[in-house]
Amino acid sequence: MWFKNLKVFTFTKPFKIDAEKIEEQMQSDGFVPCTTLELSKMGWVSPLGKSGQMLTHVASGNLWFNQRKEEKILPSAVIKDALDEKVAELEEKSGTPLTKRQKSDIKEEIIHQLLPKAFSKFSHVQGYISEKHQWIVIDAGSDKKAEDCLALLRKSLGSFPVVPVQPSKAVTEILTHWVVDHDLPVPFVLENEAEFKYPGEDGGIIKCKNQDLTSDEISAHIEADKQVTQLRITWDETLSCTLAEDASVKRMRFTDVVKEQNEDITKEDMFARLDADFTLMTGEVNRFLESLFNVFQVELVNPE
Repeated sequence: MWFKNLKVFTFTKPFKIDAEKIEEQMQSDGFVPCTTLELSKMGWVSPLGKSGQMLTHVASGNLWFNQRKEEKILPSAVIKDALDEKVAELEEKSGTPLTKRQKSDIKEEIIHQLLPKAFSKFSHVQGYISEKHQWIVIDAGSDKKAEDCLALLRKSLGSFPVVPVQPSKAVTEILTHWVVDHDLPVPFVLENEAEFKYPGEDGGIIKCKNQDLTSDEISAHIEADKQVTQLRITWDETLSCTLAEDASVKRMRFTDVVKEQNEDITKEDMFARLDADFTLMTGEVNRFLESLFNVFQVELVNPE
């Protein structure tokens, strides 16, 4: 349940959570497994797993959702081998090479034949909407996963006016400044991991891990015009994470000080534990994002 990555999108006009309406709208896109002829399928499932029946869960003004995706596993090498064999057989019979279109049709036929025998891979992308902060937070490690989740939200809810977080100042400038001057605003603390890159699409990349970022060696990289594009930090003794140049958050880990707060709730009462953990996590994430976006100078829509 604890999020590991944060892709944050802000609303372009005020959004109010109508939990009952959103639940009803999501029902039409509830997850249904792939048929024997489908390669993939996406839909909503309960964020509370077996402990919940609804497709959404609201706690402390945050609406939690969970997208499930099924993908059929068809190795490209298997398809290629079957295609090559079939093409060779047909070309030998006809004495003429097949056209590109004919090969494409044969490939589609092979895929349909193999699909019923294919294994399925399942994945989940969680997220939540904060009405107070007018943002949506998605636990996704890639832009594509986040966009797929947003696309399903738009399909279910209709209008869903959000854009990626847009800092007023370049994040790379802020992160580079932190490393150069070792002057992070409280309660941010520099750790020992960073990524440096020369400006431009073809710029070289240097990654440092377990490295003193205040050392002369690191200073030399910056003096050579490299910019900090990723930086590992600790925030408020609550969590550690990597800040990226697109204002996203990667590899987030909560400290035991946070996770142990709900230890008095037994795991046998799974619903209560998940509800408490979600409330605790979103509270800390929202505090962290408030602090981060204040530094990044992110403007948010007034919820009123």
